[in-house]
Amino acid sequence: MLHSLDLNRCELTQTVLKELASLLKVETLKILSVGVNDVGDQGAKYLCEAVAHPNYLLEELDVEMTGLTDACIKNLCAAVRASKTLKSLVMKNHSLTDVSVPTIIQVFQDSTNMQELNLKNIFSEEILDLLDEAKIHY
Repeated sequence: MLHSLDLNRCELTQTVLKELASLLKVETLKILSVGVNDVGDQGAKYLCEAVAHPNYLLEELDVEMTGLTDACIKNLCAAVRASKTLKSLVMKNHSLTDVSVPTIIQVFQDSTNMQELNLKNIFSEEILDLLDEAKIHY
């Protein structure tokens, strides 16, 4: 039984991520890292579908530097809300803007499972203050 899978810097494509996401619905993987792969919002959409699936058991997801934008936040937040197991989400170094942060903070605070959210990105001072107040890493 596979517990952890590190696929950082593997030049993953959206197609590979789609297949990986479908495996997550039936496998018992607890930790997945797909950082530093240019899969963008579409690749994130596949992962979000897996995260929201009732059979999903992943506890830690690292999507650092995967080309995410504000366009994926709605799907991502819906997945975090639906997840019964996700505890840690690393979303460092993306093209997220200040617009998305309040929504992400709210989902993090509303989640009974989430323990860690890392949003290290370039944000305004106002947003950095919000992140401080919510005790979110940046």
